[in-house]
Amino acid sequence: MQFIVTQHKVPQVLLETESYTISSFPLKHRIATTGFLFKEKSLKRSLNKAAADAHGIPVCDYHWIKEGKDWTSDEGKEVSNDLLTFDPPPPLSYAFASDTMYSPDTAEYVKGVDLLYHESTFCEDKNARAKQTMHSTAAQAATVAVEAGTKHLIIGHFSARYADKRQFEDEAKAIFPEVFAARELCQYNLQQSGIKVKSVAPEKDEK
Repeated sequence: MQFIVTQHKVPQVLLETESYTISSFPLKHRIATTGFLFKEKSLKRSLNKAAADAHGIPVCDYHWIKEGKDWTSDEGKEVSNDLLTFDPPPPLSYAFASDTMYSPDTAEYVKGVDLLYHESTFCEDKNARAKQTMHSTAAQAATVAVEAGTKHLIIGHFSARYADKRQFEDEAKAIFPEVFAARELCQYNLQQSGIKVKSVAPEKDEK
């Protein structure tokens, strides 16, 4: 297993493959801390088989069409690629901002992500405490989501002093409606259609 040391002062690409990239970015905390950004790459266009057949395109040319190229017949007839293919689904992206106080820089690092996880240790009633400990409030996490133009937000890392975690969600929703307060043993799946929440708690044995 390879361990990659992250740079806590500048963004850094940690891993890049044909289908995705994983990067780190600086967070603002008492100790060196980094967040992580996961971004899918755009998929190739998918072939419109019916259109290809209608234009008499041979199978050997499908590869180039999927790469986005127009097709030209032996007689010189040109067919635009957008008539022969379907748009791929937009690539998805997710950012994870763990221990950090509010910082406009975070919004810049995660600009336009589909889903942002941002810590929310306190509510606004403990704003001074959040600043002192270099953590964030639910309102501040929601503000970052607005500034970054994200589609969805998950908040977590709640202080144990709050018995009712709905307080965090209500505070954040007043600023950014598409928010979930993270709950134990729940799975949040990012899909093209939005966030699907699923409980993964083990079933109790029936007696």
